[in-house]
Amino acid sequence: MNKKIVVDPKVAPAIKEIFELYSTGKFTFEKLSIFLGEKGIMTCKNKFFKKDKIKFYLSNPFYYGHFRFKKEIYQGIHQPLITKKLFDEVQLVKKAKSHTFPLKSLEFPFTGLIRCGECQMMVTAEHHFRRYITVNHEKDFIYYHCTHKSRFIPCSQPFISQEILVNQLNQHIQKVSLSTSDHSWLIKRLEDDKCQQRSEVLVIVQEFKKDLLNINDKLNKLLDSYLDNVVSREDYLNRKEKFMSEKKTIEQRIETLEQSPNKWLEPMRVFFDTAVEADKIASDNINLFQKREFLKKTGSNLTLKDRIVDWHLPDQWAALRAARQVGTKVDPTGLEPVAFTMSM
Repeated sequence: MNKKIVVDPKVAPAIKEIFELYSTGKFTFEKLSIFLGEKGIMTCKNKFFKKDKIKFYLSNPFYYGHFRFKKEIYQGIHQPLITKKLFDEVQLVKKAKSHTFPLKSLEFPFTGLIRCGECQMMVTAEHHFRRYITVNHEKDFIYYHCTHKSRFIPCSQPFISQEILVNQLNQHIQKVSLSTSDHSWLIKRLEDDKCQQRSEVLVIVQEFKKDLLNINDKLNKLLDSYLDNVVSREDYLNRKEKFMSEKKTIEQRIETLEQSPNKWLEPMRVFFDTAVEADKIASDNINLFQKREFLKKTGSNLTLKDRIVDWHLPDQWAALRAARQVGTKVDPTGLEPVAFTMSM
């Protein structure tokens, strides 16, 4: 008798997500259990799944299209939830973790990214565990603090918990966020500027090409004069060198003009695309490494002093933050790189 498999619209996406998260090597079974719990996926007694249950999920071939019956694997007829490639990656991570002491392989999302505001040394992190015997539950805590490696500046900075650190980083990230409406408007402005600059450049390039034709004509006449013994060889060589120099200068100007108007367009598009994701990244406290990547993309300089994170931004991001703070509509003027200029 064939039984139809019904996909749970709530559970299925979450199961796929825990495979993806675990494949990064940055999540434990316990963290995945908490992740599922926050999505409302728990035991029938409304408790977090135990580690063995998470391990069972991540080892079950059912999710990539097979099923196990009496220890034997069979081809299923159901729609796979994940790819076999992702399943294999998860098994490799599990195997690697089983042969490695957990603390040695642990990665902290914000190490190597923040400097101490007192001694300018890098901020490091520590992992601590606390077991609650009454409920048989173990909770981990992550703290960040200065490495205190400066030989010249005695540092008195205290530690800060990852939770407090993340809350502050979220506030900073939100200050450089773009709304979807602002993003759409800015992208349209970029396209309009692109069309306008293309038209302006075409006019200038045509003028330069006329100059090129004029120089080529002068070179031909100069050669004729030399062949007719009208000018000396020395005069010919000097004047030719001058014309060739002018010709090369104009050719390079044409090349630069044809390329430069659109050079800044793609970086600006990436800038706006990154900013429109800021709110989403700030609200996601599960994938902390995504926050790290965002902070790296902004080119930010982060310092930690007295448990306060200070964020020094490059000009583009600082201008965006300033516009958000005063509540004005974001304008691309001042955000783009210095405009290309060239004397005629």
